Amino acid sequence: MSKQYAQTIQLIGGNIINISQVISPKINKNRLILNKIEYMDNITKCIKSGYNCLFSIENNEKSTIMDSELKTLVKAYRKLIICLEDLLQEIKGTPNIKIENLSTHFVNLEKIETELYLATMQMIEKINKQNK
Repeated sequence: MSKQYAQTIQLIGGNIINISQVISPKINKNRLILNKIEYMDNITKCIKSGYNCLFSIENNEKSTIMDSELKTLVKAYRKLIICLEDLLQEIKGTPNIKIENLSTHFVNLEKIETELYLATMQMIEKINKQNK
């Protein structure tokens, strides 16, 4: 079972790494987002990948490891995907968007990052206990 936990952490972790690589937009000297279409495309890819990850976890591993630690991790990860969707809608709805307009979304992402970290640590502790 600890192998399944580790694979789940690895799957979510890989998606989080992808998100972290595209979440900070390039901005010009006026603090406007550059390459808005590319930025939106990258976020969209992260959202799709995130839902695929959730689908995989919830359907393929439900019967064996859907316990409280995994539910906590999945809940936090789902919040991350929803936050990305909100960010994307904000960007789509604003023609010339400044980085400051996205600050609320970035603050929310930081809060979710903490939730994900704590949930991951709980899973790792469970893995370590099972391996003793």
